[in-house]
Amino acid sequence: MKYDEAMRAIIEEPPGAWHKTSFGRGVHEVWVYRNDPHLRIETDWGDERFAHESDYKEPWVKNFAFHPKADSRYFYAYYGASLIANHILVSVDEGKAQLPQPRFGAKGTKVSRGAYAIARIVNHDEGDLEAAMKTAGFTVDDEG
Repeated sequence: MKYDEAMRAIIEEPPGAWHKTSFGRGVHEVWVYRNDPHLRIETDWGDERFAHESDYKEPWVKNFAFHPKADSRYFYAYYGASLIANHILVSVDEGKAQLPQPRFGAKGTKVSRGAYAIARIVNHDEGDLEAAMKTAGFTVDDEG
């Protein structure tokens, strides 16, 4: 699989094209692309190498009024041993959804297409991405 094909699979394939598994007491999560198991997305809730901000503070987090605490983690996309992409997702609403971090310097709250695609995959089995995107006021930047 070429890099462009891997990125296209992440962005265009439906979330059901990915299989989720967990190990290490359920804290290491892996989403494997069913059509090519060499393509995967990983995060780990117990490993500080995946941690971004344990107390994520941005004005939009306050939109989740009942649960305004958030944290963020890195989600890495690999093809075999090669890192092909990484995005920060923010856990909101007591972990009910993982939102893509908005672009720095972007007007409003635009998120990149790649980060949204990762969020769509990892939220497939749990959480309601679209409701959380609406609550946060996020839109997907079609240019990126």
